[in-house]
Amino acid sequence: MKTIVREGKSTEAIVKQFMKEFSLNDRESFTYEILEEGTKGFLIFGRKPTVLKFNVPESTESLKEFVGKFLDKIDVKAKEVKVTTTDKAINVVIVEPDNPGFLIGKDARFLDSFQHILNRRNTVDNVKRIPVILDVDDYRERRTQEILRKANFIISKVKNREKSFAMEAMNSQDRKLVHQLIERDKDLRTLTVGKGEMKKIVIFPAKNFDQLRNKRNTKRDDNRN
Repeated sequence: MKTIVREGKSTEAIVKQFMKEFSLNDRESFTYEILEEGTKGFLIFGRKPTVLKFNVPESTESLKEFVGKFLDKIDVKAKEVKVTTTDKAINVVIVEPDNPGFLIGKDARFLDSFQHILNRRNTVDNVKRIPVILDVDDYRERRTQEILRKANFIISKVKNREKSFAMEAMNSQDRKLVHQLIERDKDLRTLTVGKGEMKKIVIFPAKNFDQLRNKRNTKRDDNRN
C-alpha cells in the first residue's frame, strides 16, 4: 500500500484534486485519513491547511483487483488473474476464462481496448508507470507466431515473383512485428497503407520500391514546376 500526503483548503477540495491528479473515477480505489484539520484563522494569521493521507494500493495489487471487478461486471469467470512485473512491463494474464473469445474480440480489439484502459489508470505521483501488457492465457504469443508465419509466407511470394504483395489489415502492434522482421532483410521494403487503426502493410522487393519512390519524387518535382 502506497501512502501520499496532500494538503489544501478543505477535505472535499483535496479529495477532488487528488482524483483529478491521478485520473481516478471513483472513491473505491483509495482510502484516506485526516492528519490535520484546517483552521481559517484571521486574515492570513493563524490559518492552517487541512492535511490528508491517502492510501493507494500498489500497482500489481490494484491492477489485479480492478481486472477482477471488471470480469465480474461482464459476467466472465476465470481461474485466476496473474500479475507479474519486469523492468520493461507489468504483465497481466487472465488465466482460463470461461469465454476467452469474448475477452479477446475480433482481431484482439476488445483485449487491446481493455489494455488501454489499464494503462490509462496506471499512474502514480503524476508519473506514468511502465506499460501494462494484458493477455488471455498465451493468446498474444500465439498471435505473434501467427503474424510472423503469415509475414514469412508473403515474403517468400515477394521474393519468388519479384512483385509486391499486401498483407491483411492489422493493428499497430501487429504491424510493428512485421516491420521489425523485414528491417533485417536488405532485399525488402515495407509501406503502410490505409486509414484508421487497422492498416495494411505492402511488402516490396527493394529495387521495385526504390523505383516507385523515384517516380513519386520526379512527379512531385514536375508538379512544383
